[in-house]
Amino acid sequence: MAAERVQLFGVGVDAMTMHDMVGAARGAIQRGEQCSIFAVNPEKIMTAQRLPQLRAHLTASEWLIADGIGVVVAARLRGARITERVPGSDLMPALCDMAQANGYGVYLLGAREESNVAAAANLQARYPRLQIAGRHHGYVEDADEAALIEAINQTSTDIFFACSWDGPASQCRGFPPATKR
Repeated sequence: MAAERVQLFGVGVDAMTMHDMVGAARGAIQRGEQCSIFAVNPEKIMTAQRLPQLRAHLTASEWLIADGIGVVVAARLRGARITERVPGSDLMPALCDMAQANGYGVYLLGAREESNVAAAANLQARYPRLQIAGRHHGYVEDADEAALIEAINQTSTDIFFACSWDGPASQCRGFPPATKR
């Protein structure tokens, strides 16, 4: 699904509603497409100004959602027809609901071990039929990255949630819809 994209300081933002985004993600999974979603907020836009690797990840992403009213207002001032925020913190539960309904597997990468375990437990409690294909904390030594990437790529993951845009997350195969390539 091609959405209208407006540029804010060289970072794109797509005019998509939550409903649009979940539908686009479902479609990508059904077609076997490997796609990425980034939640764009003012901090990420400003960080991309000084970190070319973040800007490259954002530029390569299929979907850049407006995560913050500041982004929505700025995009509207640039003429975009963005009607609502699509915060990543709201998109994740919506994608989990869709995953549970369709039998899609999810993978959780990031945070401290205890936080990652708690996140997986909370998701499993909220979505009892959700298939958690795997999870791993976000503190990975350079020497362990290749093995982790290989392990993740061997799972039955349809939706890959990463707390960070760099490190192992950026090197996993593209999982539709929420991964970095």
